[in-house]
Amino acid sequence: MKRNLLIDPKNLVAVFVLALFLVFGFYLFVRSMPYQDFSEERYIYDLIWLDAWALCFFAVVIVIWLAFRTWRARAFGILGAFSVFGWVAVALFYSGTPFGWNGYGGDQLFRIAMILKFAELGSIGDFYYKNLPAFYPPVYYWLLSVVSRVASFEAYEMMKWGNMAIYLLMPLPTYWLWRRLVSPCQALLASLFTFLFVSFEYPYVHSAPHAFLSNSLFIPWWIHFVEQVRVKKHHWLHYAIGGLIGGLLFMTYFFPFFIGGLLLLIRTVSGRYGRVLAASRDFRWSRAALMLASAAVFSVPFWLPVVWSMSSVGSDAAQQSWHHAGVTGIRLRFMDLSVPGLLFLAAVLYGAKRLHDPVRRGFLQLIGAVVLFLLIGSILGAVDRPVNLIKSREFVALLGGPLVGLSLAALLRWRSGERRSKWWTTALAGVILLIFLNGMIGVAKQQSVKNARTAQVPDWGVSEDTGDRWRGSVVLSGHPALYSFHPVHAFLFGNHHYSNPGAFFSDRFEFLRQLQQVPDVYSFYLALRYNRFDPVEYFMPVKRGEDLNIRVYLSNYPNRYDARDLTYPRALVQDTMLFIPEEGNDLYRLADHTAPRSDNFDFSGFTQHDSLIVLAQARNLGTYMSEAGRTSLLRYFGADFTAWRSLVDESDVAGNEGAIHLSLAESIVIGDSLHLLLEFKSARRTTRNLRVFAHVYPNDTAAVFDNRDFPLRRPSSDWSKGETELHHLVVSLSHRPGRLHLGLFDNQGRLDDGLWLDLTS
Repeated sequence: MKRNLLIDPKNLVAVFVLALFLVFGFYLFVRSMPYQDFSEERYIYDLIWLDAWALCFFAVVIVIWLAFRTWRARAFGILGAFSVFGWVAVALFYSGTPFGWNGYGGDQLFRIAMILKFAELGSIGDFYYKNLPAFYPPVYYWLLSVVSRVASFEAYEMMKWGNMAIYLLMPLPTYWLWRRLVSPCQALLASLFTFLFVSFEYPYVHSAPHAFLSNSLFIPWWIHFVEQVRVKKHHWLHYAIGGLIGGLLFMTYFFPFFIGGLLLLIRTVSGRYGRVLAASRDFRWSRAALMLASAAVFSVPFWLPVVWSMSSVGSDAAQQSWHHAGVTGIRLRFMDLSVPGLLFLAAVLYGAKRLHDPVRRGFLQLIGAVVLFLLIGSILGAVDRPVNLIKSREFVALLGGPLVGLSLAALLRWRSGERRSKWWTTALAGVILLIFLNGMIGVAKQQSVKNARTAQVPDWGVSEDTGDRWRGSVVLSGHPALYSFHPVHAFLFGNHHYSNPGAFFSDRFEFLRQLQQVPDVYSFYLALRYNRFDPVEYFMPVKRGEDLNIRVYLSNYPNRYDARDLTYPRALVQDTMLFIPEEGNDLYRLADHTAPRSDNFDFSGFTQHDSLIVLAQARNLGTYMSEAGRTSLLRYFGADFTAWRSLVDESDVAGNEGAIHLSLAESIVIGDSLHLLLEFKSARRTTRNLRVFAHVYPNDTAAVFDNRDFPLRRPSSDWSKGETELHHLVVSLSHRPGRLHLGLFDNQGRLDDGLWLDLTS
């Protein structure tokens, strides 16, 4: 009878210790819950409690190790205790605050927005833009949104609760996956170090929880279900379960599938050596293809709408171009001179020595695929086709945890029959565990944890009535955090790297940039309300002095980004019939519908030069508007472009590798004068201050020309990428103009021969 008991009756003291551990954990959890203002003293006390809590867990591990006789029992006991330990440790990390890692800064901003949109608007769409599918894998944040809705938690609270839930719920499922590949001892340590390894120094579980879940579970899933290591029966249920798990992982975070796909591609091009490169001798291409096809079917709800959107409307993706000098370097975790790095390196070397083991073989092949991915990505980045390589380094770190765990398991079982060897290997494993526990709780001292504990829910003065009324509306705002705390859609989120590829961020920004030039309230309203992207329903800029501002961060590879300010005169929102003030910080609701005015714009006080500039700007702006909006805008300005003639398509004006080029050149005859409208655009930044030479040659001779050189209004060295300037030249028809020689020069002379435009038409 005693043999069937999990714990020998004489070890009831172990049960008592476990009960005390649970009671102590419950006390610490309850202590951490009340929300309160940040206090340095409370923060220090929480650090002390974390030390005590980690040591208690370490003591419990020792008790379980001595009390339980089988590895299976030890696995359930230690992983169960670790689940409680992780849950309470996260609660102490963020004691007194509703926020998780880094508050609502950085990537947390869009993750909170995702939870909020799913919970409040009920559909799995993009976290910022309206009527676009979710391009970012949504499963983890959708689950948090369900809990948020059912339990009436705020979206920003769910980042903290999600971290706690990962520690509480995931160790045993991780063990289940590893148990299909290895022994209970190996599965225990592989699962435990999956969490400990990436909780050391930089806590991947906190900073990117969805990526941690998918990457960590992908490894055993790939080795077992795709590499076909230790598969007992290849029946339909095996492919259904494997496909379901794979589909969920893909919809949680799809990056590791690119590494797996590259690994299969290597085998494909290796020809007859492809089977030799497989982790398992039983590997069959047909089985791998069937498993991946099953995963693709289960993940259809995510990838099919994204593919359909990108194929039907195109893409303006900038996610891969997020880059700066600090992310360069071949920085793989096993190259670090730290305890995790050295243990990882030892595990890699041990795995290389035991290549006959298909599990370790699978690990090393994935590491090799990552190195090749880094090589390909570096070459592409050098030729301005960037790939986000940060994700590959993070994936390698996730490979380190279970590989170290498998190596420690081999150490524990090494010469286990010799008492002396058994005790020193066990003691060494205990010391390593203690080092990792110290590293895990040491994360509480990082700035991102303090950011969470000091963060406050932002307040823009929006009334409850307005909050109810603008639910699901499209808002143009200069407050990026607004979309994470109010269930509204963005017309343009302030960072290109976070924007849905189908939103066409660059076009929206160019539209708003040109909108800075509109001369009056009605044209400003008309453009916002009748653009071809999303009709703007609310306008909430940031007040700076007497102007209204929206700051935007453009993709600027290989640099981090290019900060640009969109500035609008406050006079543009003074018409309260069109821009209705709402309770909030500079918040205006655009009138739902206003019949387009048919009366012409009042050009009184404008010179002819100004009038033509305004008309040219209006026509450019009209290309970003709906058909009805464009017609109304041009009718309002009384514009007739039938007499306008285009002189040239978009072309390079002069050298400097096209840094400044001519984007528009048109002419119109008014009276006895030829009016030329010339628009210059910056393709990228330049350090040179350029001027424009414009030489008008008469029809009858090329010897004498009319010198019409002019400077750019702003120094070209101050121009940002995409910036434009519109210039107006007037040439008398009495001079019988024939050709215009146009180009760029500086104090060192002309950059090249320039461009010749025919004026005779």
